[in-house]
Amino acid sequence: MKVYVGVQSTPQGGASSLSKYIAKSKVDSEREQVTESGVRPLFSAHQDRLTLKEADQTLNPTGRELEKEEVIHVVISPEPGSLDRAGDDPSEKYKAVRETIRATIRVIERVLNVKSLLWIAGFHENTKTPHVHVAVSRWALDAVTQKLRYIKHLPKSLLPHNTEDAGGERRFLVGKIAEVFISSLVHKLKPIRSVQIIDPLHGIDINRSVASRYAQMLSAPTPEQITVGKWLESALMIASGKTGELNRDELLRQYSELTSEVARIDALSHADGTRPPTAYIAVERLEGLINTKAADVQITVSATPLRAEDEKYVSVATEQTQIAQANPETKPEPLPEEAKLAHVEQPSQKQITVMQPEKLVNNREGKQESQERRQDVHSQTPKTREAVKAAAVKIEGPPPVGKFTLLDLRNHIQQGNVVLPTREPLSPAIAQTRPVAITKTDNDDSKVSTPVPEPSTRPAFHGSRI
Repeated sequence: MKVYVGVQSTPQGGASSLSKYIAKSKVDSEREQVTESGVRPLFSAHQDRLTLKEADQTLNPTGRELEKEEVIHVVISPEPGSLDRAGDDPSEKYKAVRETIRATIRVIERVLNVKSLLWIAGFHENTKTPHVHVAVSRWALDAVTQKLRYIKHLPKSLLPHNTEDAGGERRFLVGKIAEVFISSLVHKLKPIRSVQIIDPLHGIDINRSVASRYAQMLSAPTPEQITVGKWLESALMIASGKTGELNRDELLRQYSELTSEVARIDALSHADGTRPPTAYIAVERLEGLINTKAADVQITVSATPLRAEDEKYVSVATEQTQIAQANPETKPEPLPEEAKLAHVEQPSQKQITVMQPEKLVNNREGKQESQERRQDVHSQTPKTREAVKAAAVKIEGPPPVGKFTLLDLRNHIQQGNVVLPTREPLSPAIAQTRPVAITKTDNDDSKVSTPVPEPSTRPAFHGSRI
């Protein structure tokens, strides 16, 4: 929980003007507690509802109206959502704020070393950020001398300020007023008994019981509860963006390690048939982490105990996988060898579809025809492996075994107007093993006789015949 504290200027007219401003400025009767006259109720150390006249008398019991310089105007504003569990209705919430302011003023009195401060206050709920205006008289009885003492200014320790430690490092301190207000308000809020975190960006989905303030007072935490508490705290820090002294990578690594440990603890509880251990977190620390403005993050707390069927056992496989996917700096895992081959194979096939027909054309055609064919191939490149095979078959020429088949030769002879090609002489080795006799008739029919094998000691030749 965060609380903003500041000292503002007092309006012209002194204490009376400040009292009117606190009671009447921009009243929203639909959202605020108002009196019968339509103004905000003012309260003091001992009275809950003051009129404007009673408020002026409280600040200065002598009856003299205080000047502007004699009044300290303090504004205390808790962050939105801090008062959600302060009560079930507006009157309970108002009472919690009133008692918290009274406890805070008592601490200021001790710091100033005065017996009693004279002050009045009013609770404003007319904005998205509820806040309290406090008017404090600078005149107070000294705790030692019992005389009136003029308070020139509030000590630095009461207000937000920067400080420097022994090592020269500067730090920001919220101040004693904010610390006391938070501590007092937390004890008046309904205790947190469960926390639900939904953070899609980081893959966090948790619904866990939390040890309440009263449970922490009754018994000491177990080691398992402390571990679960650290795990839940890490998840809240990631979801809210309040990383503290750790950087983001260190926090994600810590959460991943704690997730594995909590998964082991939950597995043992599940095997024993018991509920997952509750998370043990200091109440003030938990209150400071549950209020967040991060986008797409939902942090919900409940004052009612979590039902057994709504509680989730942690699985290390699911949780760590989600965190790995949510981390934007995590590099993707390398592809398996099969996937790599399948991924690289496609472009290489495209390259073959272009180059393979080109090579066939270059071997069988002239340069000009080759260029024309190359353009056709580029414009009609097959897209699939089957198309590549079909294209390769179409482009291939006839096998180099001769220009005429036996049927073509027979047709040429029957026509009689075609001169038969001269038969190439056979080699001596083939002629001895495979002599062929050709005879010519009157009707120019040519008959090819069956080869007559001659006795020979060489093996017969079984090649193709022309």
